[in-house]
Amino acid sequence: MDIRDLKHKEVITVDEACLITGLGKRTMRALATSGKIPAHKPNGRHIYIDKQGLIDWMLGR
Repeated sequence: MDIRDLKHKEVITVDEACLITGLGKRTMRALATSGKIPAHKPNGRHIYIDKQGLIDWMLGR
């Protein structure tokens, strides 16, 4: 997986969010489930994260 592949995606996986932020999977899952970053779990298993929301969180917006 390459970060350039994420350019046109609006919703990303935990692994992709980790690639963008440099954070670990456990930390990313904790941020998503606590509501600190915008994410949803439509099937009860996989977490999907709003990429722009993640970027806004990183920039402190």
